[in-house]
Amino acid sequence: MSIELEKIINYLGQPHKQSGNNLIWKCPYCIDKSQNNLIYSKDKNILWCFASGGEHSGMILSEICKNSPDETFIMPPVIKPEKKVLSQDKIKYFTDNMHKYNNDLLKNPKMLDFIKTKRGIEAKTIENCFIGLDVEKNKFAFPTIEFMTNNVIGFEYRPLDLSKNIKREIGGLTGLAQINTFTDKTQALVILGGYLDCYVFFQYLEEIGQSEYYHITTSSNGEGATLKYLENVKEHFNKYCKIYLYLDTDTTGIAQMEKIKTKFPFVEIKTMSCGCKDFNEHYLKCIKGRK
Repeated sequence: MSIELEKIINYLGQPHKQSGNNLIWKCPYCIDKSQNNLIYSKDKNILWCFASGGEHSGMILSEICKNSPDETFIMPPVIKPEKKVLSQDKIKYFTDNMHKYNNDLLKNPKMLDFIKTKRGIEAKTIENCFIGLDVEKNKFAFPTIEFMTNNVIGFEYRPLDLSKNIKREIGGLTGLAQINTFTDKTQALVILGGYLDCYVFFQYLEEIGQSEYYHITTSSNGEGATLKYLENVKEHFNKYCKIYLYLDTDTTGIAQMEKIKTKFPFVEIKTMSCGCKDFNEHYLKCIKGRK
């Protein structure tokens, strides 16, 4: 074991798990619940926090350096891993599954009634947004449609009670995911805190005849990764007249909104003054409830 790796383990504790030559921890600086966001590559001698875009791994290495007065710690390079790219065959496989999952949900009256009662999502929205049901996994399947490319690059899976025991597609990618397509009529980019908020926001805009003017997106790897994913697509920002940010009003959401506003001051933060924590709750209580 190298001195560097030994000191990293002394600082972080034993890895949560090992995958090949990669050691995996839960990042101590991340607020999200992922156990797999901090990875050390033995081959490349790289420590990287995926949830923060490398920010937190740099902080960890700096702390270890400060605690190594004997200068026996050589700080590994903070190098961003190369972006993964899916093959066209893999994209087609995910796309075919998206349509299959969507059809299976649309043919299941019990699940359609449940998601409408639980979250207010209508069958037409399920059809338009390709929300699905993976019968084999016995889970809802939310497709990760890549921002601007329209490629299906993975899925988020939710239990049938729609609790937050979230799983993501093995072999898939994460990033800024879009719910609807950018067109020449699009005027504003909207970033929300999760898929369910996005689906309900799209449905609300459909109800008032405004959906074609808004490009609805979310981080497909939790709110904690929102800033990183926005930085990855910032070259597209000049295509919009406005950029709106609707994240949850919990600790993670508030922290992310503050970071995003600091990095991109032109982003307009939207919060619910009614006390609702997210747009889905706001839609059910304050929009549908009022009606």
